Amino acid sequence: MRNELALAQGGIQLSQVVVPTALNTGSNSGELFCLLFGTHVPFSDAQLHALYRSHGYYVSSVVRTDWANLGAGYLVPADAR
Repeated sequence: MRNELALAQGGIQLSQVVVPTALNTGSNSGELFCLLFGTHVPFSDAQLHALYRSHGYYVSSVVRTDWANLGAGYLVPADAR
């Protein structure tokens, strides 16, 4: 299952997925090792602005997600920082 940004849902949702700045996929049609690594497509400035009204809003969303994952035991304090 995927959200409106085509990012995978379910399981442990780290801040990189909950508060994304790019589309990361597990598929790539490139040659050799490209097939193993997928693709990374950064969002445009317009997309980022539509998702996050300010840099502060983005940062607070990352912090909120990381603290929730810390509390759930999915992150250790050093990673949450």
